[in-house]
Amino acid sequence: MTLALSVFDQRQDVTVVKLPYFGDEEHEGVIERAIPTITVQTVDGPVKVTTVYDLILANYGIDRGIGGEVQQLTLMTLLTHLHGKKKSLA
Repeated sequence: MTLALSVFDQRQDVTVVKLPYFGDEEHEGVIERAIPTITVQTVDGPVKVTTVYDLILANYGIDRGIGGEVQQLTLMTLLTHLHGKKKSLA
């Protein structure tokens, strides 16, 4: 296994996870998000894994085209929101 920022490009499955939500009462404290996963063989059998990066993007609701409940955000929109103005990534 090699280290990776994301398993998105190598995903073998898409798994829906429940994350805590503190924004309003509409979601009753929980939101469901789709995350890319791969399966890793362990001594106890196969285990689905993902990365922290994939979990963070799911928590923000970034639409990565894998389904699930998403916000109408792109990564650039998120960066703009976080930094207050558009910045070049180049």
